[in-house]
Amino acid sequence: MVPRRERVIAAKLLAGLALAMASVAVCLVASLAATALVPLAGHGEGTWDIAASGVGASVLFLAIWMAAGAALGLLVMSSAPAIVLSFMIPVAIGALVTGVPGAERGLRWIDLGTASGELDAAHPAVSAHDWAHLAAGVAVWVLLPLAIGFVRLRRREVTSS
Repeated sequence: MVPRRERVIAAKLLAGLALAMASVAVCLVASLAATALVPLAGHGEGTWDIAASGVGASVLFLAIWMAAGAALGLLVMSSAPAIVLSFMIPVAIGALVTGVPGAERGLRWIDLGTASGELDAAHPAVSAHDWAHLAAGVAVWVLLPLAIGFVRLRRREVTSS
């Protein structure tokens, strides 16, 4: 009856990924329904124009950001500060980009917001350079916090509260 912490964290990550995928499905169904209702409202034709690559990019985008949020929560080990940090970190990165000349070039490698923004459907082809930015951002904001969080969790004493 000794819980394996790694299994618990893996289950939480998988549940979060499932929730992210369910939200993509809900968005697709809502968009399809809204498109079907356009002709009924008398505002022209409703056309459904979405590429499979756009859906794939949305799935990847949500999965990355869910994993980043979970990793930050595991690193901080408290929900409230992790939520606050998830809002403050992008603002701080944006402030650095605007306040420090030339910082954009270096921060592009670690700014997950900018790197994952390239997955937008408006960008039909993501270049190898963009994939490298995304991989670096995922390493910094997902893999590193997960690794440090796992180490902290393994060393933490289990309490009843």
